[in-house]
Amino acid sequence: CDLKYVCDNDENKWGKEIVEGVTCISPGQLSGKKNVMVIILVYSRNCVNQIADQLEKMNIKYDLMENWFACVE
Repeated sequence: CDLKYVCDNDENKWGKEIVEGVTCISPGQLSGKKNVMVIILVYSRNCVNQIADQLEKMNIKYDLMENWFACVE
């Protein structure tokens, strides 16, 4: 997929390049994007509900990959 952004609530990460070509944006910037599809990738399942609730309030579609480490080579 053509990953362009990661989104984080931590303002210290906003505007920084996470990996080459992938920049961290704020939730406000995310809500301003058109045709957004979010994939929730987390280390711990503890924060999934909080992220999902935030995305639902922003009317943003999302999917959850519970074991995303299995997809990484």
